[in-house]
Formats: sequence, structure tokens, C-alpha cells
Amino acid sequence: MALTKIVQCVGLCIRDGRVILGEKVRGKGVGSLNGLGGNYREGQDGDKNVDDTMRREPMEEARIKVNRMEKVGIVEFSFEGKDWYVELHVYRIEDFEGEPVDIDGSDLRNPRFYDMDKIDYSRLWAGDRVWLPMLFAGKKFKGKGLYKEWNELISHGIYEVGSLAG
Repeated sequence: MALTKIVQCVGLCIRDGRVILGEKVRGKGVGSLNGLGGNYREGQDGDKNVDDTMRREPMEEARIKVNRMEKVGIVEFSFEGKDWYVELHVYRIEDFEGEPVDIDGSDLRNPRFYDMDKIDYSRLWAGDRVWLPMLFAGKKFKGKGLYKEWNELISHGIYEVGSLAG
């Protein structure tokens, strides 16, 4: 049976050694810290591709305007016993405007800046714990991971690449 692909994006807004994260309040991983982003659905809110979704989501979730972003990772995560998988597009965003604001109705609460060297990695999705240090180091990465639950990564092959092409 073919698995259904869910395309998602997450952006890490970085300024002066700090990164914007918010606490997930709905869906998988409630209570975890996440970057800004969401699901891509062609045509939703005029989005033609996942890059459009990545430009839009930070404004909706935290009133952050993205000026420029760089896609630095693509990781496929599957979940044991599920008939779907997530294709996650990861972005590094250093050119943005605004300070994070808590937005009623958002899937993220209390978005704020965290010192990059003081993040409580136990509050992140298990897969994020693998690729986030690569993103912070300015690396690009690809790979796959298999979850049992959101905080239990059974296996992964997430590795540094020179380019995301191909």
C-alpha cells in the first residue's frame, strides 16, 4: 500500500545567537518546542509551493515578516503503523522583521527568542534534535527517520549534504 505524503515546512528565525520557537498546543507533539511553519496544501491561501507556505506561516503564527530564507533541509519522517509520512522542508531565516507575538488560534503559543546554546533539546521532536545542530552550524541536510511516537525516533539516516538538488 502506498503511503500518503504530507508536506510540511518549518522555519528557524535566527538573530544574534537566538532562535524563535513556540510551544505546540494542538496535534502531534503537544507541549514540544517548534519553529514557525505548517502544512503545505496547493492553493491554500494562494500558496503555489512550499516556499509560499514558509513565507506566510511566520506572519500567521507570530507576526514575523520573512524577507529572505534559505531551504537547508529535506527530511522524510514516517511513523510506525501509520499509512502516511511527512516530507519536512526546513528553512533558515535570518532576514526577517518583527518581534514574535502570541496569536490567538495559532497552533503555537508563546513564540519567543531562545538562546541557541541554551535550548532544552528534550522539549523538541526527536528528529529535530538530530538536524537542528546542523542548521545552527550552517550545514544543509537530507534524510529519513522512523518514529514510534513524536518523542521516540526508532532510526534515522539524516546526513549533511553539499546541495539539496537531486
